[in-house]
Amino acid sequence: MSFDLIASKEFTTISELAATWCVSVPHIHNLIRQSKLPAYRIGHRLIIRRDEAKRFLESNKTIAAKAAA
Repeated sequence: MSFDLIASKEFTTISELAATWCVSVPHIHNLIRQSKLPAYRIGHRLIIRRDEAKRFLESNKTIAAKAAA
């Protein structure tokens, strides 16, 4: 894996993902530490595949809107 993969936007950083999901960086770290969200280490940097982040969201969605109707 190289930094070209990050540039291609196949991967995202923890801070980018936290901003996209409107959660804190420590929350993303906790998901990774709990093995709920897979991540890859490149040196001191952790990156996440965008498709795996999307899969995580899909598998953890709730049906609150449907229940409220």
